[in-house]
Order: sequence, then structure tokens, then C-alpha cells
Amino acid sequence: MPQPTWVYAGGLFAFLATIAQVSFTGADIKYEPAPLNHENCASIPELKACEKISILPSGLMYLACTGTIESRITWMPTLDALNATAVRSRAIGDYVATYDIGTGKITKLDTIGFVEPRGLNVHGMDVVPDQGDPNKLWIYMVNHRPPVDLLVDAHSRGANSVIEIFTTTLGASHMNWVRTVEDHKVIVTPNDVVGGTDGEEFWFTNDNGHKTGILRALAAKLSLKDTFVGYCHIRSGCKVASVMLQASNGIVRAADGSILVGNYRFGELTVHKQRDDNTLQLVDEIDTGLPLDNLALSADMSIIAAAFPNPHLIHPVSRNASLTAPSAVLRISRADDGQYAVEKMKGNLDLLPLQQLYMETNFSFMPNLPEESARMSETASTVLPQGAGYGVVVGIGFFFSAFMLCLTWIQARYTGFSPSNSEEFSSASRSVKPGLIASGIVSAWTWAATLLQSSAVAYKYGISGPWWYGAGATIQVLLFAMLAAKLKLNSPNAHTFLEIIGARWGTAAHLIFLFFGLATNIIVSSMLILGGSATVADLTGMNTIAACFLIPLGVAVYVVAGGMRATLLCDYTHTAVLFAIILTFIFTAYATSPKIGSPSRMHELLEQAAAQRPVPGNAHGSYLTMRSKNGLIFGVINIIGNFATVFNDQAYWQRAIASKPQSCVKAYLLGGLAWFSIPFTFATTLGLAAVALYGDPDMRSLSPADVSAGLPAPSAAAALLGTSGAAAMLILLFLAVTSATSAELIAVSSLLTYDVYKRYINPRATEAQIMRVSHWMVIFFAVCMGLFGLIFYYIGVSMGWLYTFMGTLLGSAVVPIALCITWKKASKIGCMVGAISGLFAGIIAWLVTTSCLNDKEINVVTSGGDYEMLAGNLAAIGVGGIVSTVWSYISPDNDFSFDVTRAINAPHHTHGVPTAGSGTQTPNEDEKKHSDSASVVPAEDDGNHNKGVTQDEDLDPVALNAAFRFAAWSSIGLLIVMIILIPFPLFFSQVVFGTKGLATWVAVGIIWTFLAAFAVVLYPLWESREALLLVCKGIVKDIFHPGTGKYVEREGAREGAA
Repeated sequence: MPQPTWVYAGGLFAFLATIAQVSFTGADIKYEPAPLNHENCASIPELKACEKISILPSGLMYLACTGTIESRITWMPTLDALNATAVRSRAIGDYVATYDIGTGKITKLDTIGFVEPRGLNVHGMDVVPDQGDPNKLWIYMVNHRPPVDLLVDAHSRGANSVIEIFTTTLGASHMNWVRTVEDHKVIVTPNDVVGGTDGEEFWFTNDNGHKTGILRALAAKLSLKDTFVGYCHIRSGCKVASVMLQASNGIVRAADGSILVGNYRFGELTVHKQRDDNTLQLVDEIDTGLPLDNLALSADMSIIAAAFPNPHLIHPVSRNASLTAPSAVLRISRADDGQYAVEKMKGNLDLLPLQQLYMETNFSFMPNLPEESARMSETASTVLPQGAGYGVVVGIGFFFSAFMLCLTWIQARYTGFSPSNSEEFSSASRSVKPGLIASGIVSAWTWAATLLQSSAVAYKYGISGPWWYGAGATIQVLLFAMLAAKLKLNSPNAHTFLEIIGARWGTAAHLIFLFFGLATNIIVSSMLILGGSATVADLTGMNTIAACFLIPLGVAVYVVAGGMRATLLCDYTHTAVLFAIILTFIFTAYATSPKIGSPSRMHELLEQAAAQRPVPGNAHGSYLTMRSKNGLIFGVINIIGNFATVFNDQAYWQRAIASKPQSCVKAYLLGGLAWFSIPFTFATTLGLAAVALYGDPDMRSLSPADVSAGLPAPSAAAALLGTSGAAAMLILLFLAVTSATSAELIAVSSLLTYDVYKRYINPRATEAQIMRVSHWMVIFFAVCMGLFGLIFYYIGVSMGWLYTFMGTLLGSAVVPIALCITWKKASKIGCMVGAISGLFAGIIAWLVTTSCLNDKEINVVTSGGDYEMLAGNLAAIGVGGIVSTVWSYISPDNDFSFDVTRAINAPHHTHGVPTAGSGTQTPNEDEKKHSDSASVVPAEDDGNHNKGVTQDEDLDPVALNAAFRFAAWSSIGLLIVMIILIPFPLFFSQVVFGTKGLATWVAVGIIWTFLAAFAVVLYPLWESREALLLVCKGIVKDIFHPGTGKYVEREGAREGAA
């Protein structure tokens, strides 16, 4: 419905405010009206970076303003500025203000009833008097909220934009929130809004057809018409109201009720007539000659438009607050004959920095302009400068690469292990001792989420969160010790777990589980790259796309040069640094910090926090209890979701393969228990510190979205240690990502080399060919990791979504793989059917649950909920496990013998697969011999190829069976202790820890962390002391007698190897 003609439905931000008769005269903040074309325009310093204004006949101006220019540079979705961390951590939020033109008085309006934790992130706005009471005003406002889930990368998903409706009284100092209107299908990229006089309806422009990604860029390059005007009514919902338009921006209602929309690329002003159903009919197009921004209705009923005379200057200015760019003001008036006239009222207005005017057009997608957006900048809005991001990713990344190359050269010269051998490259000659394997397990299992999300659940649930996070992800590694023992017993010379499946069940099964194996590596790698690049980008402002490629390529350098042993050595150095930083945080929080400094002070602060902000579902609302319903639910989800990550990932099998047969169980039990200390103690330190420091001047407030993204840990680190704490967190997260990346690179290289190239392409590959392919596969997958991260980044799938979805896609293979390695009666058909049926069951359960819980609406957002993902995970693992187990009991493979898999790459059995140990020959065995001969045919250079395979003296079946029994009893016993005996008595007793209880809890964590550090940092040095002494002797010889220190192999020399 038409509004009163005197309403200014739009404006030209603070810039238009200056043109609308405002000038600054002195320290008494007195503003005098001035003629429209006055030459001495000036800014209002208190109202910088205001996005939109509306001026009422009383002379009162309403402005939608951002808190600081810097925060607007880092968060403005229409500019592709999507640094969600910066907007969440800003000190001053966006606001609505009034400015009295007559008196110069500025009032920031308080928001009453508005509880959105992400606050206001203003853009377009309209202020409309109520149809029945002209003193009652309706305020319609575009609010570009960051994503709710902090694991969601805003650069790939875009903003969670909505329209907010407030009401106020003319001249009041506050506004009351009425409602939030959200419709992700119609309210896509809102720019400006025109509201109705009843607070129930509005029209708005979407300035792009897509929030982010390739389609958004493509539409701009091809000048496609992919934007539109939307209409929403609070009772009937939202709908597309116009034909598809090009580059929609400002919107205004003219005196005759028609709606005009500006084009920010080519300057067309489209005129629309309102239909009875509130959709719009395009009736005219006006060529203004200049790209347009916001529109406003003048007192003489003409249209005022902001324009850009030199749009090519906008891009550099939008990233530098000290630069200026010309602007112009156009008047579009309509004559009596209905024709429109365009005149330039004001031109070349270059008095003000652009960020004070802040032209909100999407500069990054204008024709012929650079596409690198202004999303990041080296400002105070990021915790660390942009250079720190490149310094860490490039500097530290390539430092470690150079360091590992040096170690690889030392290894090749002074030890008997050379990475030029394929066995050494892919499996470290199967000679690695348990300490180094344990260190590698800790490093590979420590992701960014290990540090961030464990602290987030500590912040939300108290002391139960770190326990459930640590225990829920430790038991999989402990249980994997049984598989490691069976691997050494039943297939000691395999390079991959898929070689075993192929030798036992043939090509069909091999291909099925190859899909699950590669899918696991692809998803894990994508999560690592998405999480790592997003973290570095959010903390420093580094370009996300650059980070996607620089992280894996830097790691690939030392993996190619050194192979598996270089990966393990890298893991060791990362683990050593990781424990050093974690122990620094622990002693800072509980010993030296003046903010906390002791467990008793921590207890006091947590008691105060519980009194002020009790935890829902916790006993007495306390942070100091294991009686946490939500914590328990999280524990169940965490346990289920982590099985596929371990059992299907070649990276974990790779470490079992690389370990010495006698000590592989010890390595996995040691590594699992050592890893538990990281999330448990780290989160008990920084997660609880974030709660305790609530309200501290150095501790920024955390919204639910901040907590979901894992920001309690870096926030607490910065509060305790300042910028050095933030820098330590950045290094910690970067090392966590790169160590896991190295594990994935060598794992995928092995799969592609042995299970694709050697099995299907070149069964008689030579040693040189295998090495060449292995190297190329590392490089290939490093590039693929960057591409996968980039693809998910552009299509809007986040790390958090992938993390919860992974069990649905991969969980059905967990039990079949375990049965193949451990149980000779496991049915080939049953396990294949179980894996496939579980996959379909998981996807169906996931989609059906999504549909039922979300009114039959299925998309990325609705499908990512906890219950939706839990249903898919449970169905996949449950159906896959039940079908394969029950089928195997009903129709077991009674005639199978593990002699088939023991023959894989066996040095003394090179001409086929031997018969079963029982001596009974069956028809199936002949088939296995024929179909799977590629698995056991040696390379042409057989002697060299077999270097490093497990020798008979290492394969004492009695000792290996004893190791398996020890692994079973130990892992199951530890599972019962960690999942049942410790947490559940504390849960059901509803105990709330006192000061001594918390001190004991913290002391246990600190002691556990020290023991873990000894186990994975110092113990590997001790067990490799002979190898280190051998290297030192060689170096000394080369120093004093050049050329004499090179290692010469002799019998027994390898016993001291690392």
C-alpha cells in the first residue's frame, strides 16, 4: 500500500546525510542546515559508516550505522567481506541512531526485547509511520547475521541474513523488537528494504542470486539477471515479487506508489507497479548513465540516487580507509507527461574516505574489476595481522619441510634406511618402534576440533564436556589395537588394509571398500583443509583460498622426500611442540596467572558463574559436576561419530603396518591413552578459564555461535597471555592440521599406488615405477586436497557439516572391515551386503528424519541438525554391523584360512597363494588363486622390493596371539573404565565438586599430561638412543674425516633404528 509522500524511504548513508543539509561547526557539536549544493560538505564523526538513513518531516533522521569502520571492512556480505570471527569479536556492535537536524543531538537507540546473540549487522533500513498513529514508527532493517554454527565457514556458506522489524515512538531513545523474518529461499542476499505502514509486510532487493561461490562470480562476469525483489507478509510468508533483474541494489517507493530499484553495475533504474497480490510488474527502465547505490524520496517527490562516477576506483578504496573515491548524486524526476529526467545534482564528491560513506554495492563483482574481494584486511578486527597468517602457513610450513628434508638426508646417509626404497617410503620398512608410532597416533588424531570443540563443550557443559570428548574419541584408538595385532598376525606384509580385503574376498569387495577408504580420506582431508584455512583466515585475515592450497602443498614437500618415516618424524616434532604449548597454558591458568592462578580460585569463579548463568541440565546448574544431561548426549554422539574416522582411514592402518610386530599393540594403547590427555586437560584448562573469566576486561563475551565455533579456547588464551596467547593458539592449530594432513597424504599415496596402480594397471610394477607413482600420488592428492577444500568452500558445505555427516556415509563399512581382518568365518557376501545396505539405510534414515523434523524441507541447513545426523550415523553403523555379523553366523566362510592373506608380499612365497594351513583344498581357493594373483606377484626387482618386509623371525604366532589377547583385554577394560565406571557413578550421584574435588580433577589431568608427554616425546628418544648414537658418530666422522661417516650396512645394524 502507498506510504505518505513525505516519507524518506532510503538515503545515501552518512554521505547523503551530509548532503541533506548537515555540517559540522565545532567542538560543541552544533550542526547547521546548509543548501543542497553547498560546496563545504563534511562528515559527522560520530556517525561513520552509516548504511542507510530515513528523514522524517519533523527533521528527525534515523540512521542504520556500523560500530566501527574496521568491522564493516571485515564483515559486509554484499562486498564478500565474510570474516565471521571479526564481527563476533568486535568491541562495538551495529546500531540505529537518531540525529536531530535542528539541534544536532545524536541518540543511539537501545534495543528492547532483541536477544539475538549475533546482534545487529545493519544494511538497508526503512522507517515508516504507522497507518493509524503517525507518532508510532515501524523500523524494517536488513540484518546480515553470521552463521549460527561456528564450524560453518562463512566464506563458503555466506551470511544468515534476515529482516528485523522493530517499533518505536517518534523521538524515543529505544526501539522494541517485534519479530525476525527469515526465509533462506527468498531472503538470500538482501540489500535494501521498503516497509508497509502496519508492521506486517515489506519488499526488499536481493543484490546477488547466490550468497557465495562460483555461480555468484559467473553471474557477475556474464552480467546475468539473477537478482530480484522479494515480498514478505508475516502471515502468508515470503515470495519472489519481481521478474529477474540485474544487480539490484537500492529500493524506494515513489509518490504514486510505484517501486523503483537501482542497478549497481550499469545504472538502470527499473520502475515497477504493484499488483493486487503484491507482486511487481516491470513498467519502465531509466538509463541514468552511472552505477547506482541507495535511493531516497526527496521532499519534492523526485528520486535521489547515490552513484559512482569512477567505479574502477571503488575496489582499492574499499580495502583502505585512508583512500577516497569520487561519488555523485543524481536526481530522477518525472514530468507531467510521464517521462523521467536525470540530472547530476552533485559530482566528484571525494571529500571523505569511502569507509565513511561506505558505498555498499558489491564492488568485487563489477565488470572489469579485480575479483579479489575486500573480505579480509590487516586491521584490528582480526586477532592477529594478516602477515601472521602467511608467516605461519608459509614460513613455519616450509621451515618444517626444510627441517624434514634435512632429517631425511641424515637418515639416508647415516642409517640403513633410505626413502628411495618403496617399503621404506610407504611403511618405514615396518621397523618403527612403539614410542614413535604412539607419537604419530597422537599427532594424527589431534585435529583443530580436538582443541577447539573440546573447549567449547567444557564451556557449555562444565567438567563433563572434556571427559566425554576425550573418552568418546579415545576408545576407538584403543580398540584399534586389536586390529593392529590381527593385522600383524594375519597379514604382516600388506601395504594397505585393502590389499587384505582384495586377497580374501576378490575384486568386487576390493572395489566396494576402496570407495569407502578413499571417501574417508577425501572427507577427512576436506575437513582438515576447511578447518585449517578457516581458522587461519578468521584469526589473521589470510586469504582462505590461498590457505587451502598452501597448507597441503607445504606438507607434500617433506612427504615426497621422506615418505612414512619423514611423516612420523614430523608428527613427533609437532607433538613435542603441541605438549609444550599445552603445558604452558595449563601452568599459566592454574599457577601463574593473576586472573586465576590456582584451582581454588578457578573453583570460586566457576561457582560465581553457575550462580549467575546456571547450566541447563546440570546438577544445581553447576559447571563442576558430571551430572550433565547435554554432556551425556554429546558423549553418545561423539562415540558413534568417530568409529568411521579410525577404522576406515588408511592413515591408522599405515601406522600399524609401519610398527614392529612385537610392539604394535603397545604403540596403539600408548598413543590412545596419551591422546586422551590433550582434549581432557586442554579443555579443562582453557574451556573452564573462558567461563571463569566471563566479564573480565581482557575476555570478550561469547555468543552461542562463538561457542559452537570453538572460540572459548582462543579467547581464553588471549585473555590469559595477550597476543602471545593468540599466536600460540594459531601455531597449535596449524601444527594440528598439518600433522594430520601428512598422515592423509601418505595414506592416499599408498592406496592409489598399491590398490589402484599395482593391482589394476601394472601388476608387475618395478621398484622404480612404484616409487615414482608413490611420489606423484602424494603431489596429486596434495593438489586434490586444496581442490576439495575449495569445492566445499564454494558450494557452502562446512567442516562441521562434513564432520557430522561422515558417519552416515562411511559408518556402514566399520564392522565389515573389522570382521575381515579378525574373523576367518566372516562372510564375503554378508560383509559386502552389510556395507552397501548400511550406506543406503544411513542415507534414508538421515533424509527421512530431516523431512519429518523440518516439515518435509530437506537442504544443507535442515539436514545438519543433531537428531538428523544421529539417525543417519546410527542406521549406517547399526545396519552395516548387524547384516554383516548375522549373515556371517548364518552362512560363514568355513573354508577360509588366513594363510591367503599372510602370503601377501611374503618374501618366501612369490609364486601364488598357498593353500590353507589345514591342507584342505576347496573350489573357492582355486578362484582366489586366479582372481587375486595380482596381490602377491612380486615386483621384477624382487630383492629390492622385499627389503623391509617382515621376516619370519618377527612373526611368532604365539607371541602375536598373546598380543591380540592383551589388546582385547586392555582396550575393552579401558573402554569400560572410561565410558562406564568413572563417568556414570559421578553422573547418577549428582556430585558437585568442591575445591578439593576440582583440585584433584585438575591434578589428575596435569599428571596424565606429563605422563603422556614423557611417553610420546621423551620415550621415543630413549628407545632410539642406539640409532641416534649411530647418527652422531657418522656426523662426527664426516666433520673430522670428510666422506668417512656414511653408513655401511652390516648384519644387525638395523636393530637400533628409530
